Amino acid sequence: MLMKDQDFNLLLVIGGVLLVYYLMTAEHRAYAAKKGKKKAVAGAGTKFTQRGKTRVLKAPKVQLIFWGNWANANPSTTQIDGQFRSLINSNFFAKLAQYGGGKPTYLGAINYAPQPTNGYTDAQIIAAIAALIKAGKTPDMAKDPDMIYCLLPPKGVKAADKEGDAYHIDFGLGQARANLMTYYGNYNLVSMMRALSEEIAETIVDPWQTPNGDQIGDVCENVFVVNGVTVEGYWSNADNKCTVA
Repeated sequence: MLMKDQDFNLLLVIGGVLLVYYLMTAEHRAYAAKKGKKKAVAGAGTKFTQRGKTRVLKAPKVQLIFWGNWANANPSTTQIDGQFRSLINSNFFAKLAQYGGGKPTYLGAINYAPQPTNGYTDAQIIAAIAALIKAGKTPDMAKDPDMIYCLLPPKGVKAADKEGDAYHIDFGLGQARANLMTYYGNYNLVSMMRALSEEIAETIVDPWQTPNGDQIGDVCENVFVVNGVTVEGYWSNADNKCTVA
């Protein structure tokens, strides 16, 4: 039986609606480092434009979450918390204003006691956040979509997706969006803060990308110290170079 023209047109319309829905709700993921692949180092004339489907965070708030058993860890939770506090209070994020991004504030560190499994998934990350919100331990992303949740599992516990040493994801969950980060790389303060400083900056201005999909931290490998924290630069359109302060 041949398909009528109107039936075919109806299928095209339905297919288009489903595609739009997928693009609006599918996760976005970006990595701090990719194994076996060098970063695309930026050169003069590199420009970032708003290309992604997510939004720029105007008033970002960072919640650090120690996931599982961190007793006697090295570095300690106190040391990592101190590095986060120093990072957020530094001028590292100042140049995000050119992309419409706000300066982040730090909500401090909390614990989520259940031990994550090796090979933990995005679904388990979401479940941990949901449990903390339900318990009143952290602000609800549905009420404040500028929240950034940073989950740190204990040393040796890896994510199911091991492409890099850290990544950030943006999920559409009903009417709320969840900006999530996780780290599973080399557990020393320098390595951790290099990766996480980049991830926070990219999360804040997530849709700003190059035509090939690189984000502002993907094209910079310069390392420097700001307010006692080792960080990795991100690209500044205004200065036509990677940030140094």
